[in-house]
Amino acid sequence: MMAGMDQPDEFTPTPEERFDAFLKDVLAQRPPLLNALAADAAVFRAHRGEGSGPRTQGGTLLGVLHLLWSADDYLGLALYRVRASLHAMGVPILPRLLHFACTFFFGIRIGDLVVLKAGVYIPHGQVVLDGISIVGHGCVLAPWTTIGVLQRDVVGPELGDEVFVGTGAKILGDVKIGAGAQVGANAVVLRDVPACATVAGVPARVVSKTG
Repeated sequence: MMAGMDQPDEFTPTPEERFDAFLKDVLAQRPPLLNALAADAAVFRAHRGEGSGPRTQGGTLLGVLHLLWSADDYLGLALYRVRASLHAMGVPILPRLLHFACTFFFGIRIGDLVVLKAGVYIPHGQVVLDGISIVGHGCVLAPWTTIGVLQRDVVGPELGDEVFVGTGAKILGDVKIGAGAQVGANAVVLRDVPACATVAGVPARVVSKTG
C-alpha cells in the first residue's frame, strides 16, 4: 500500500470550516453604515408620507439627522446599524452597550449574526431577530414580530425584498420568504413562502397570491 494513501485530503474543508465560510458569506452582505442609514431614512420618509427626500449628499445627511431627532423608531434602527458596524470592526464593549440601549428604549433585539440589508422599515420597534437570518431591502417589520430559529438550530429565515411582516407574526427556522410576500398578523411561518404570496394562520398557509 502506498504511503499516505489512507490520509484524508488536506484540501477538503471540515464541517466547521464550511460553516465558518457560510457565515462569512452571510455577514458580507451587510451594507456599509452610511448607505444603510440613508436607505433606511428614505424608506421611513416614504412610509411617513414625506416623499423620497433630498437626492444630494448634503440633503441626505440633513434628512438622516432630521429623522434621528423626530422619529424614535428610526433612531432605534440607526443605533443598531452603528452597533453592527462597530461589532464588525472588533470594537469592544460599546456594541454591547448599544444593544442594551436598543433593547431597553426601543424593544429592538437583533442578534449579532443577523443581516439587515439597506432600506428596512421597523415602525415603533418591538421586534426580535436572531440566528443567521437575512432581511431584504424594503422589508417592513411591524411591532411584536419575531424572526428567529427553532430550538437547537442556528440558521434562521431569509426574507426577500419588499416582504411585509404583520403585527405579532413569527417566522421561525431555515425558511425562505419570497420577494413581495405578505405575512399576516399573528401568523406562524414554519415553511417557505412563495414570492408575492399572502400567508396567514397558525401554522401559516397561503391564502392568496398576486402576479
